[in-house]
Amino acid sequence: MIRLQSGKEQVAIFLSCKIIVLSRCQIDIIESVKHYYENVPELGNVAVSRHAQDRIREDGITDKEFEDALFKGELIPDTHEASFRDLNRIRLVIIHRPEPFKGAKLIKTAFRIQAQKRAY
Repeated sequence: MIRLQSGKEQVAIFLSCKIIVLSRCQIDIIESVKHYYENVPELGNVAVSRHAQDRIREDGITDKEFEDALFKGELIPDTHEASFRDLNRIRLVIIHRPEPFKGAKLIKTAFRIQAQKRAY
């Protein structure tokens, strides 16, 4: 899809696994995030929601950081419906049986955990 911006209108172009965004005086190439992973340890097949893909780009999480968190991160149960996977301040929120269920778990969102300020 090609995204051309003219005033408030935009059109987008998707080429292979890259998104090229064209605007008035600027051309940006944005890496797209892989949206499906098979045989993830302890999880099986996992889909990545569009919301999670957007958050990954917004927080500047690289593909390597995301995949390291997904494949090597600590799996932390939250409820019977969801869990977290954390590694190097990257957190993935995983829904075990999303509706409608298509046979894969769903990464609902992903974000970089910010360091907390300490009061002395």
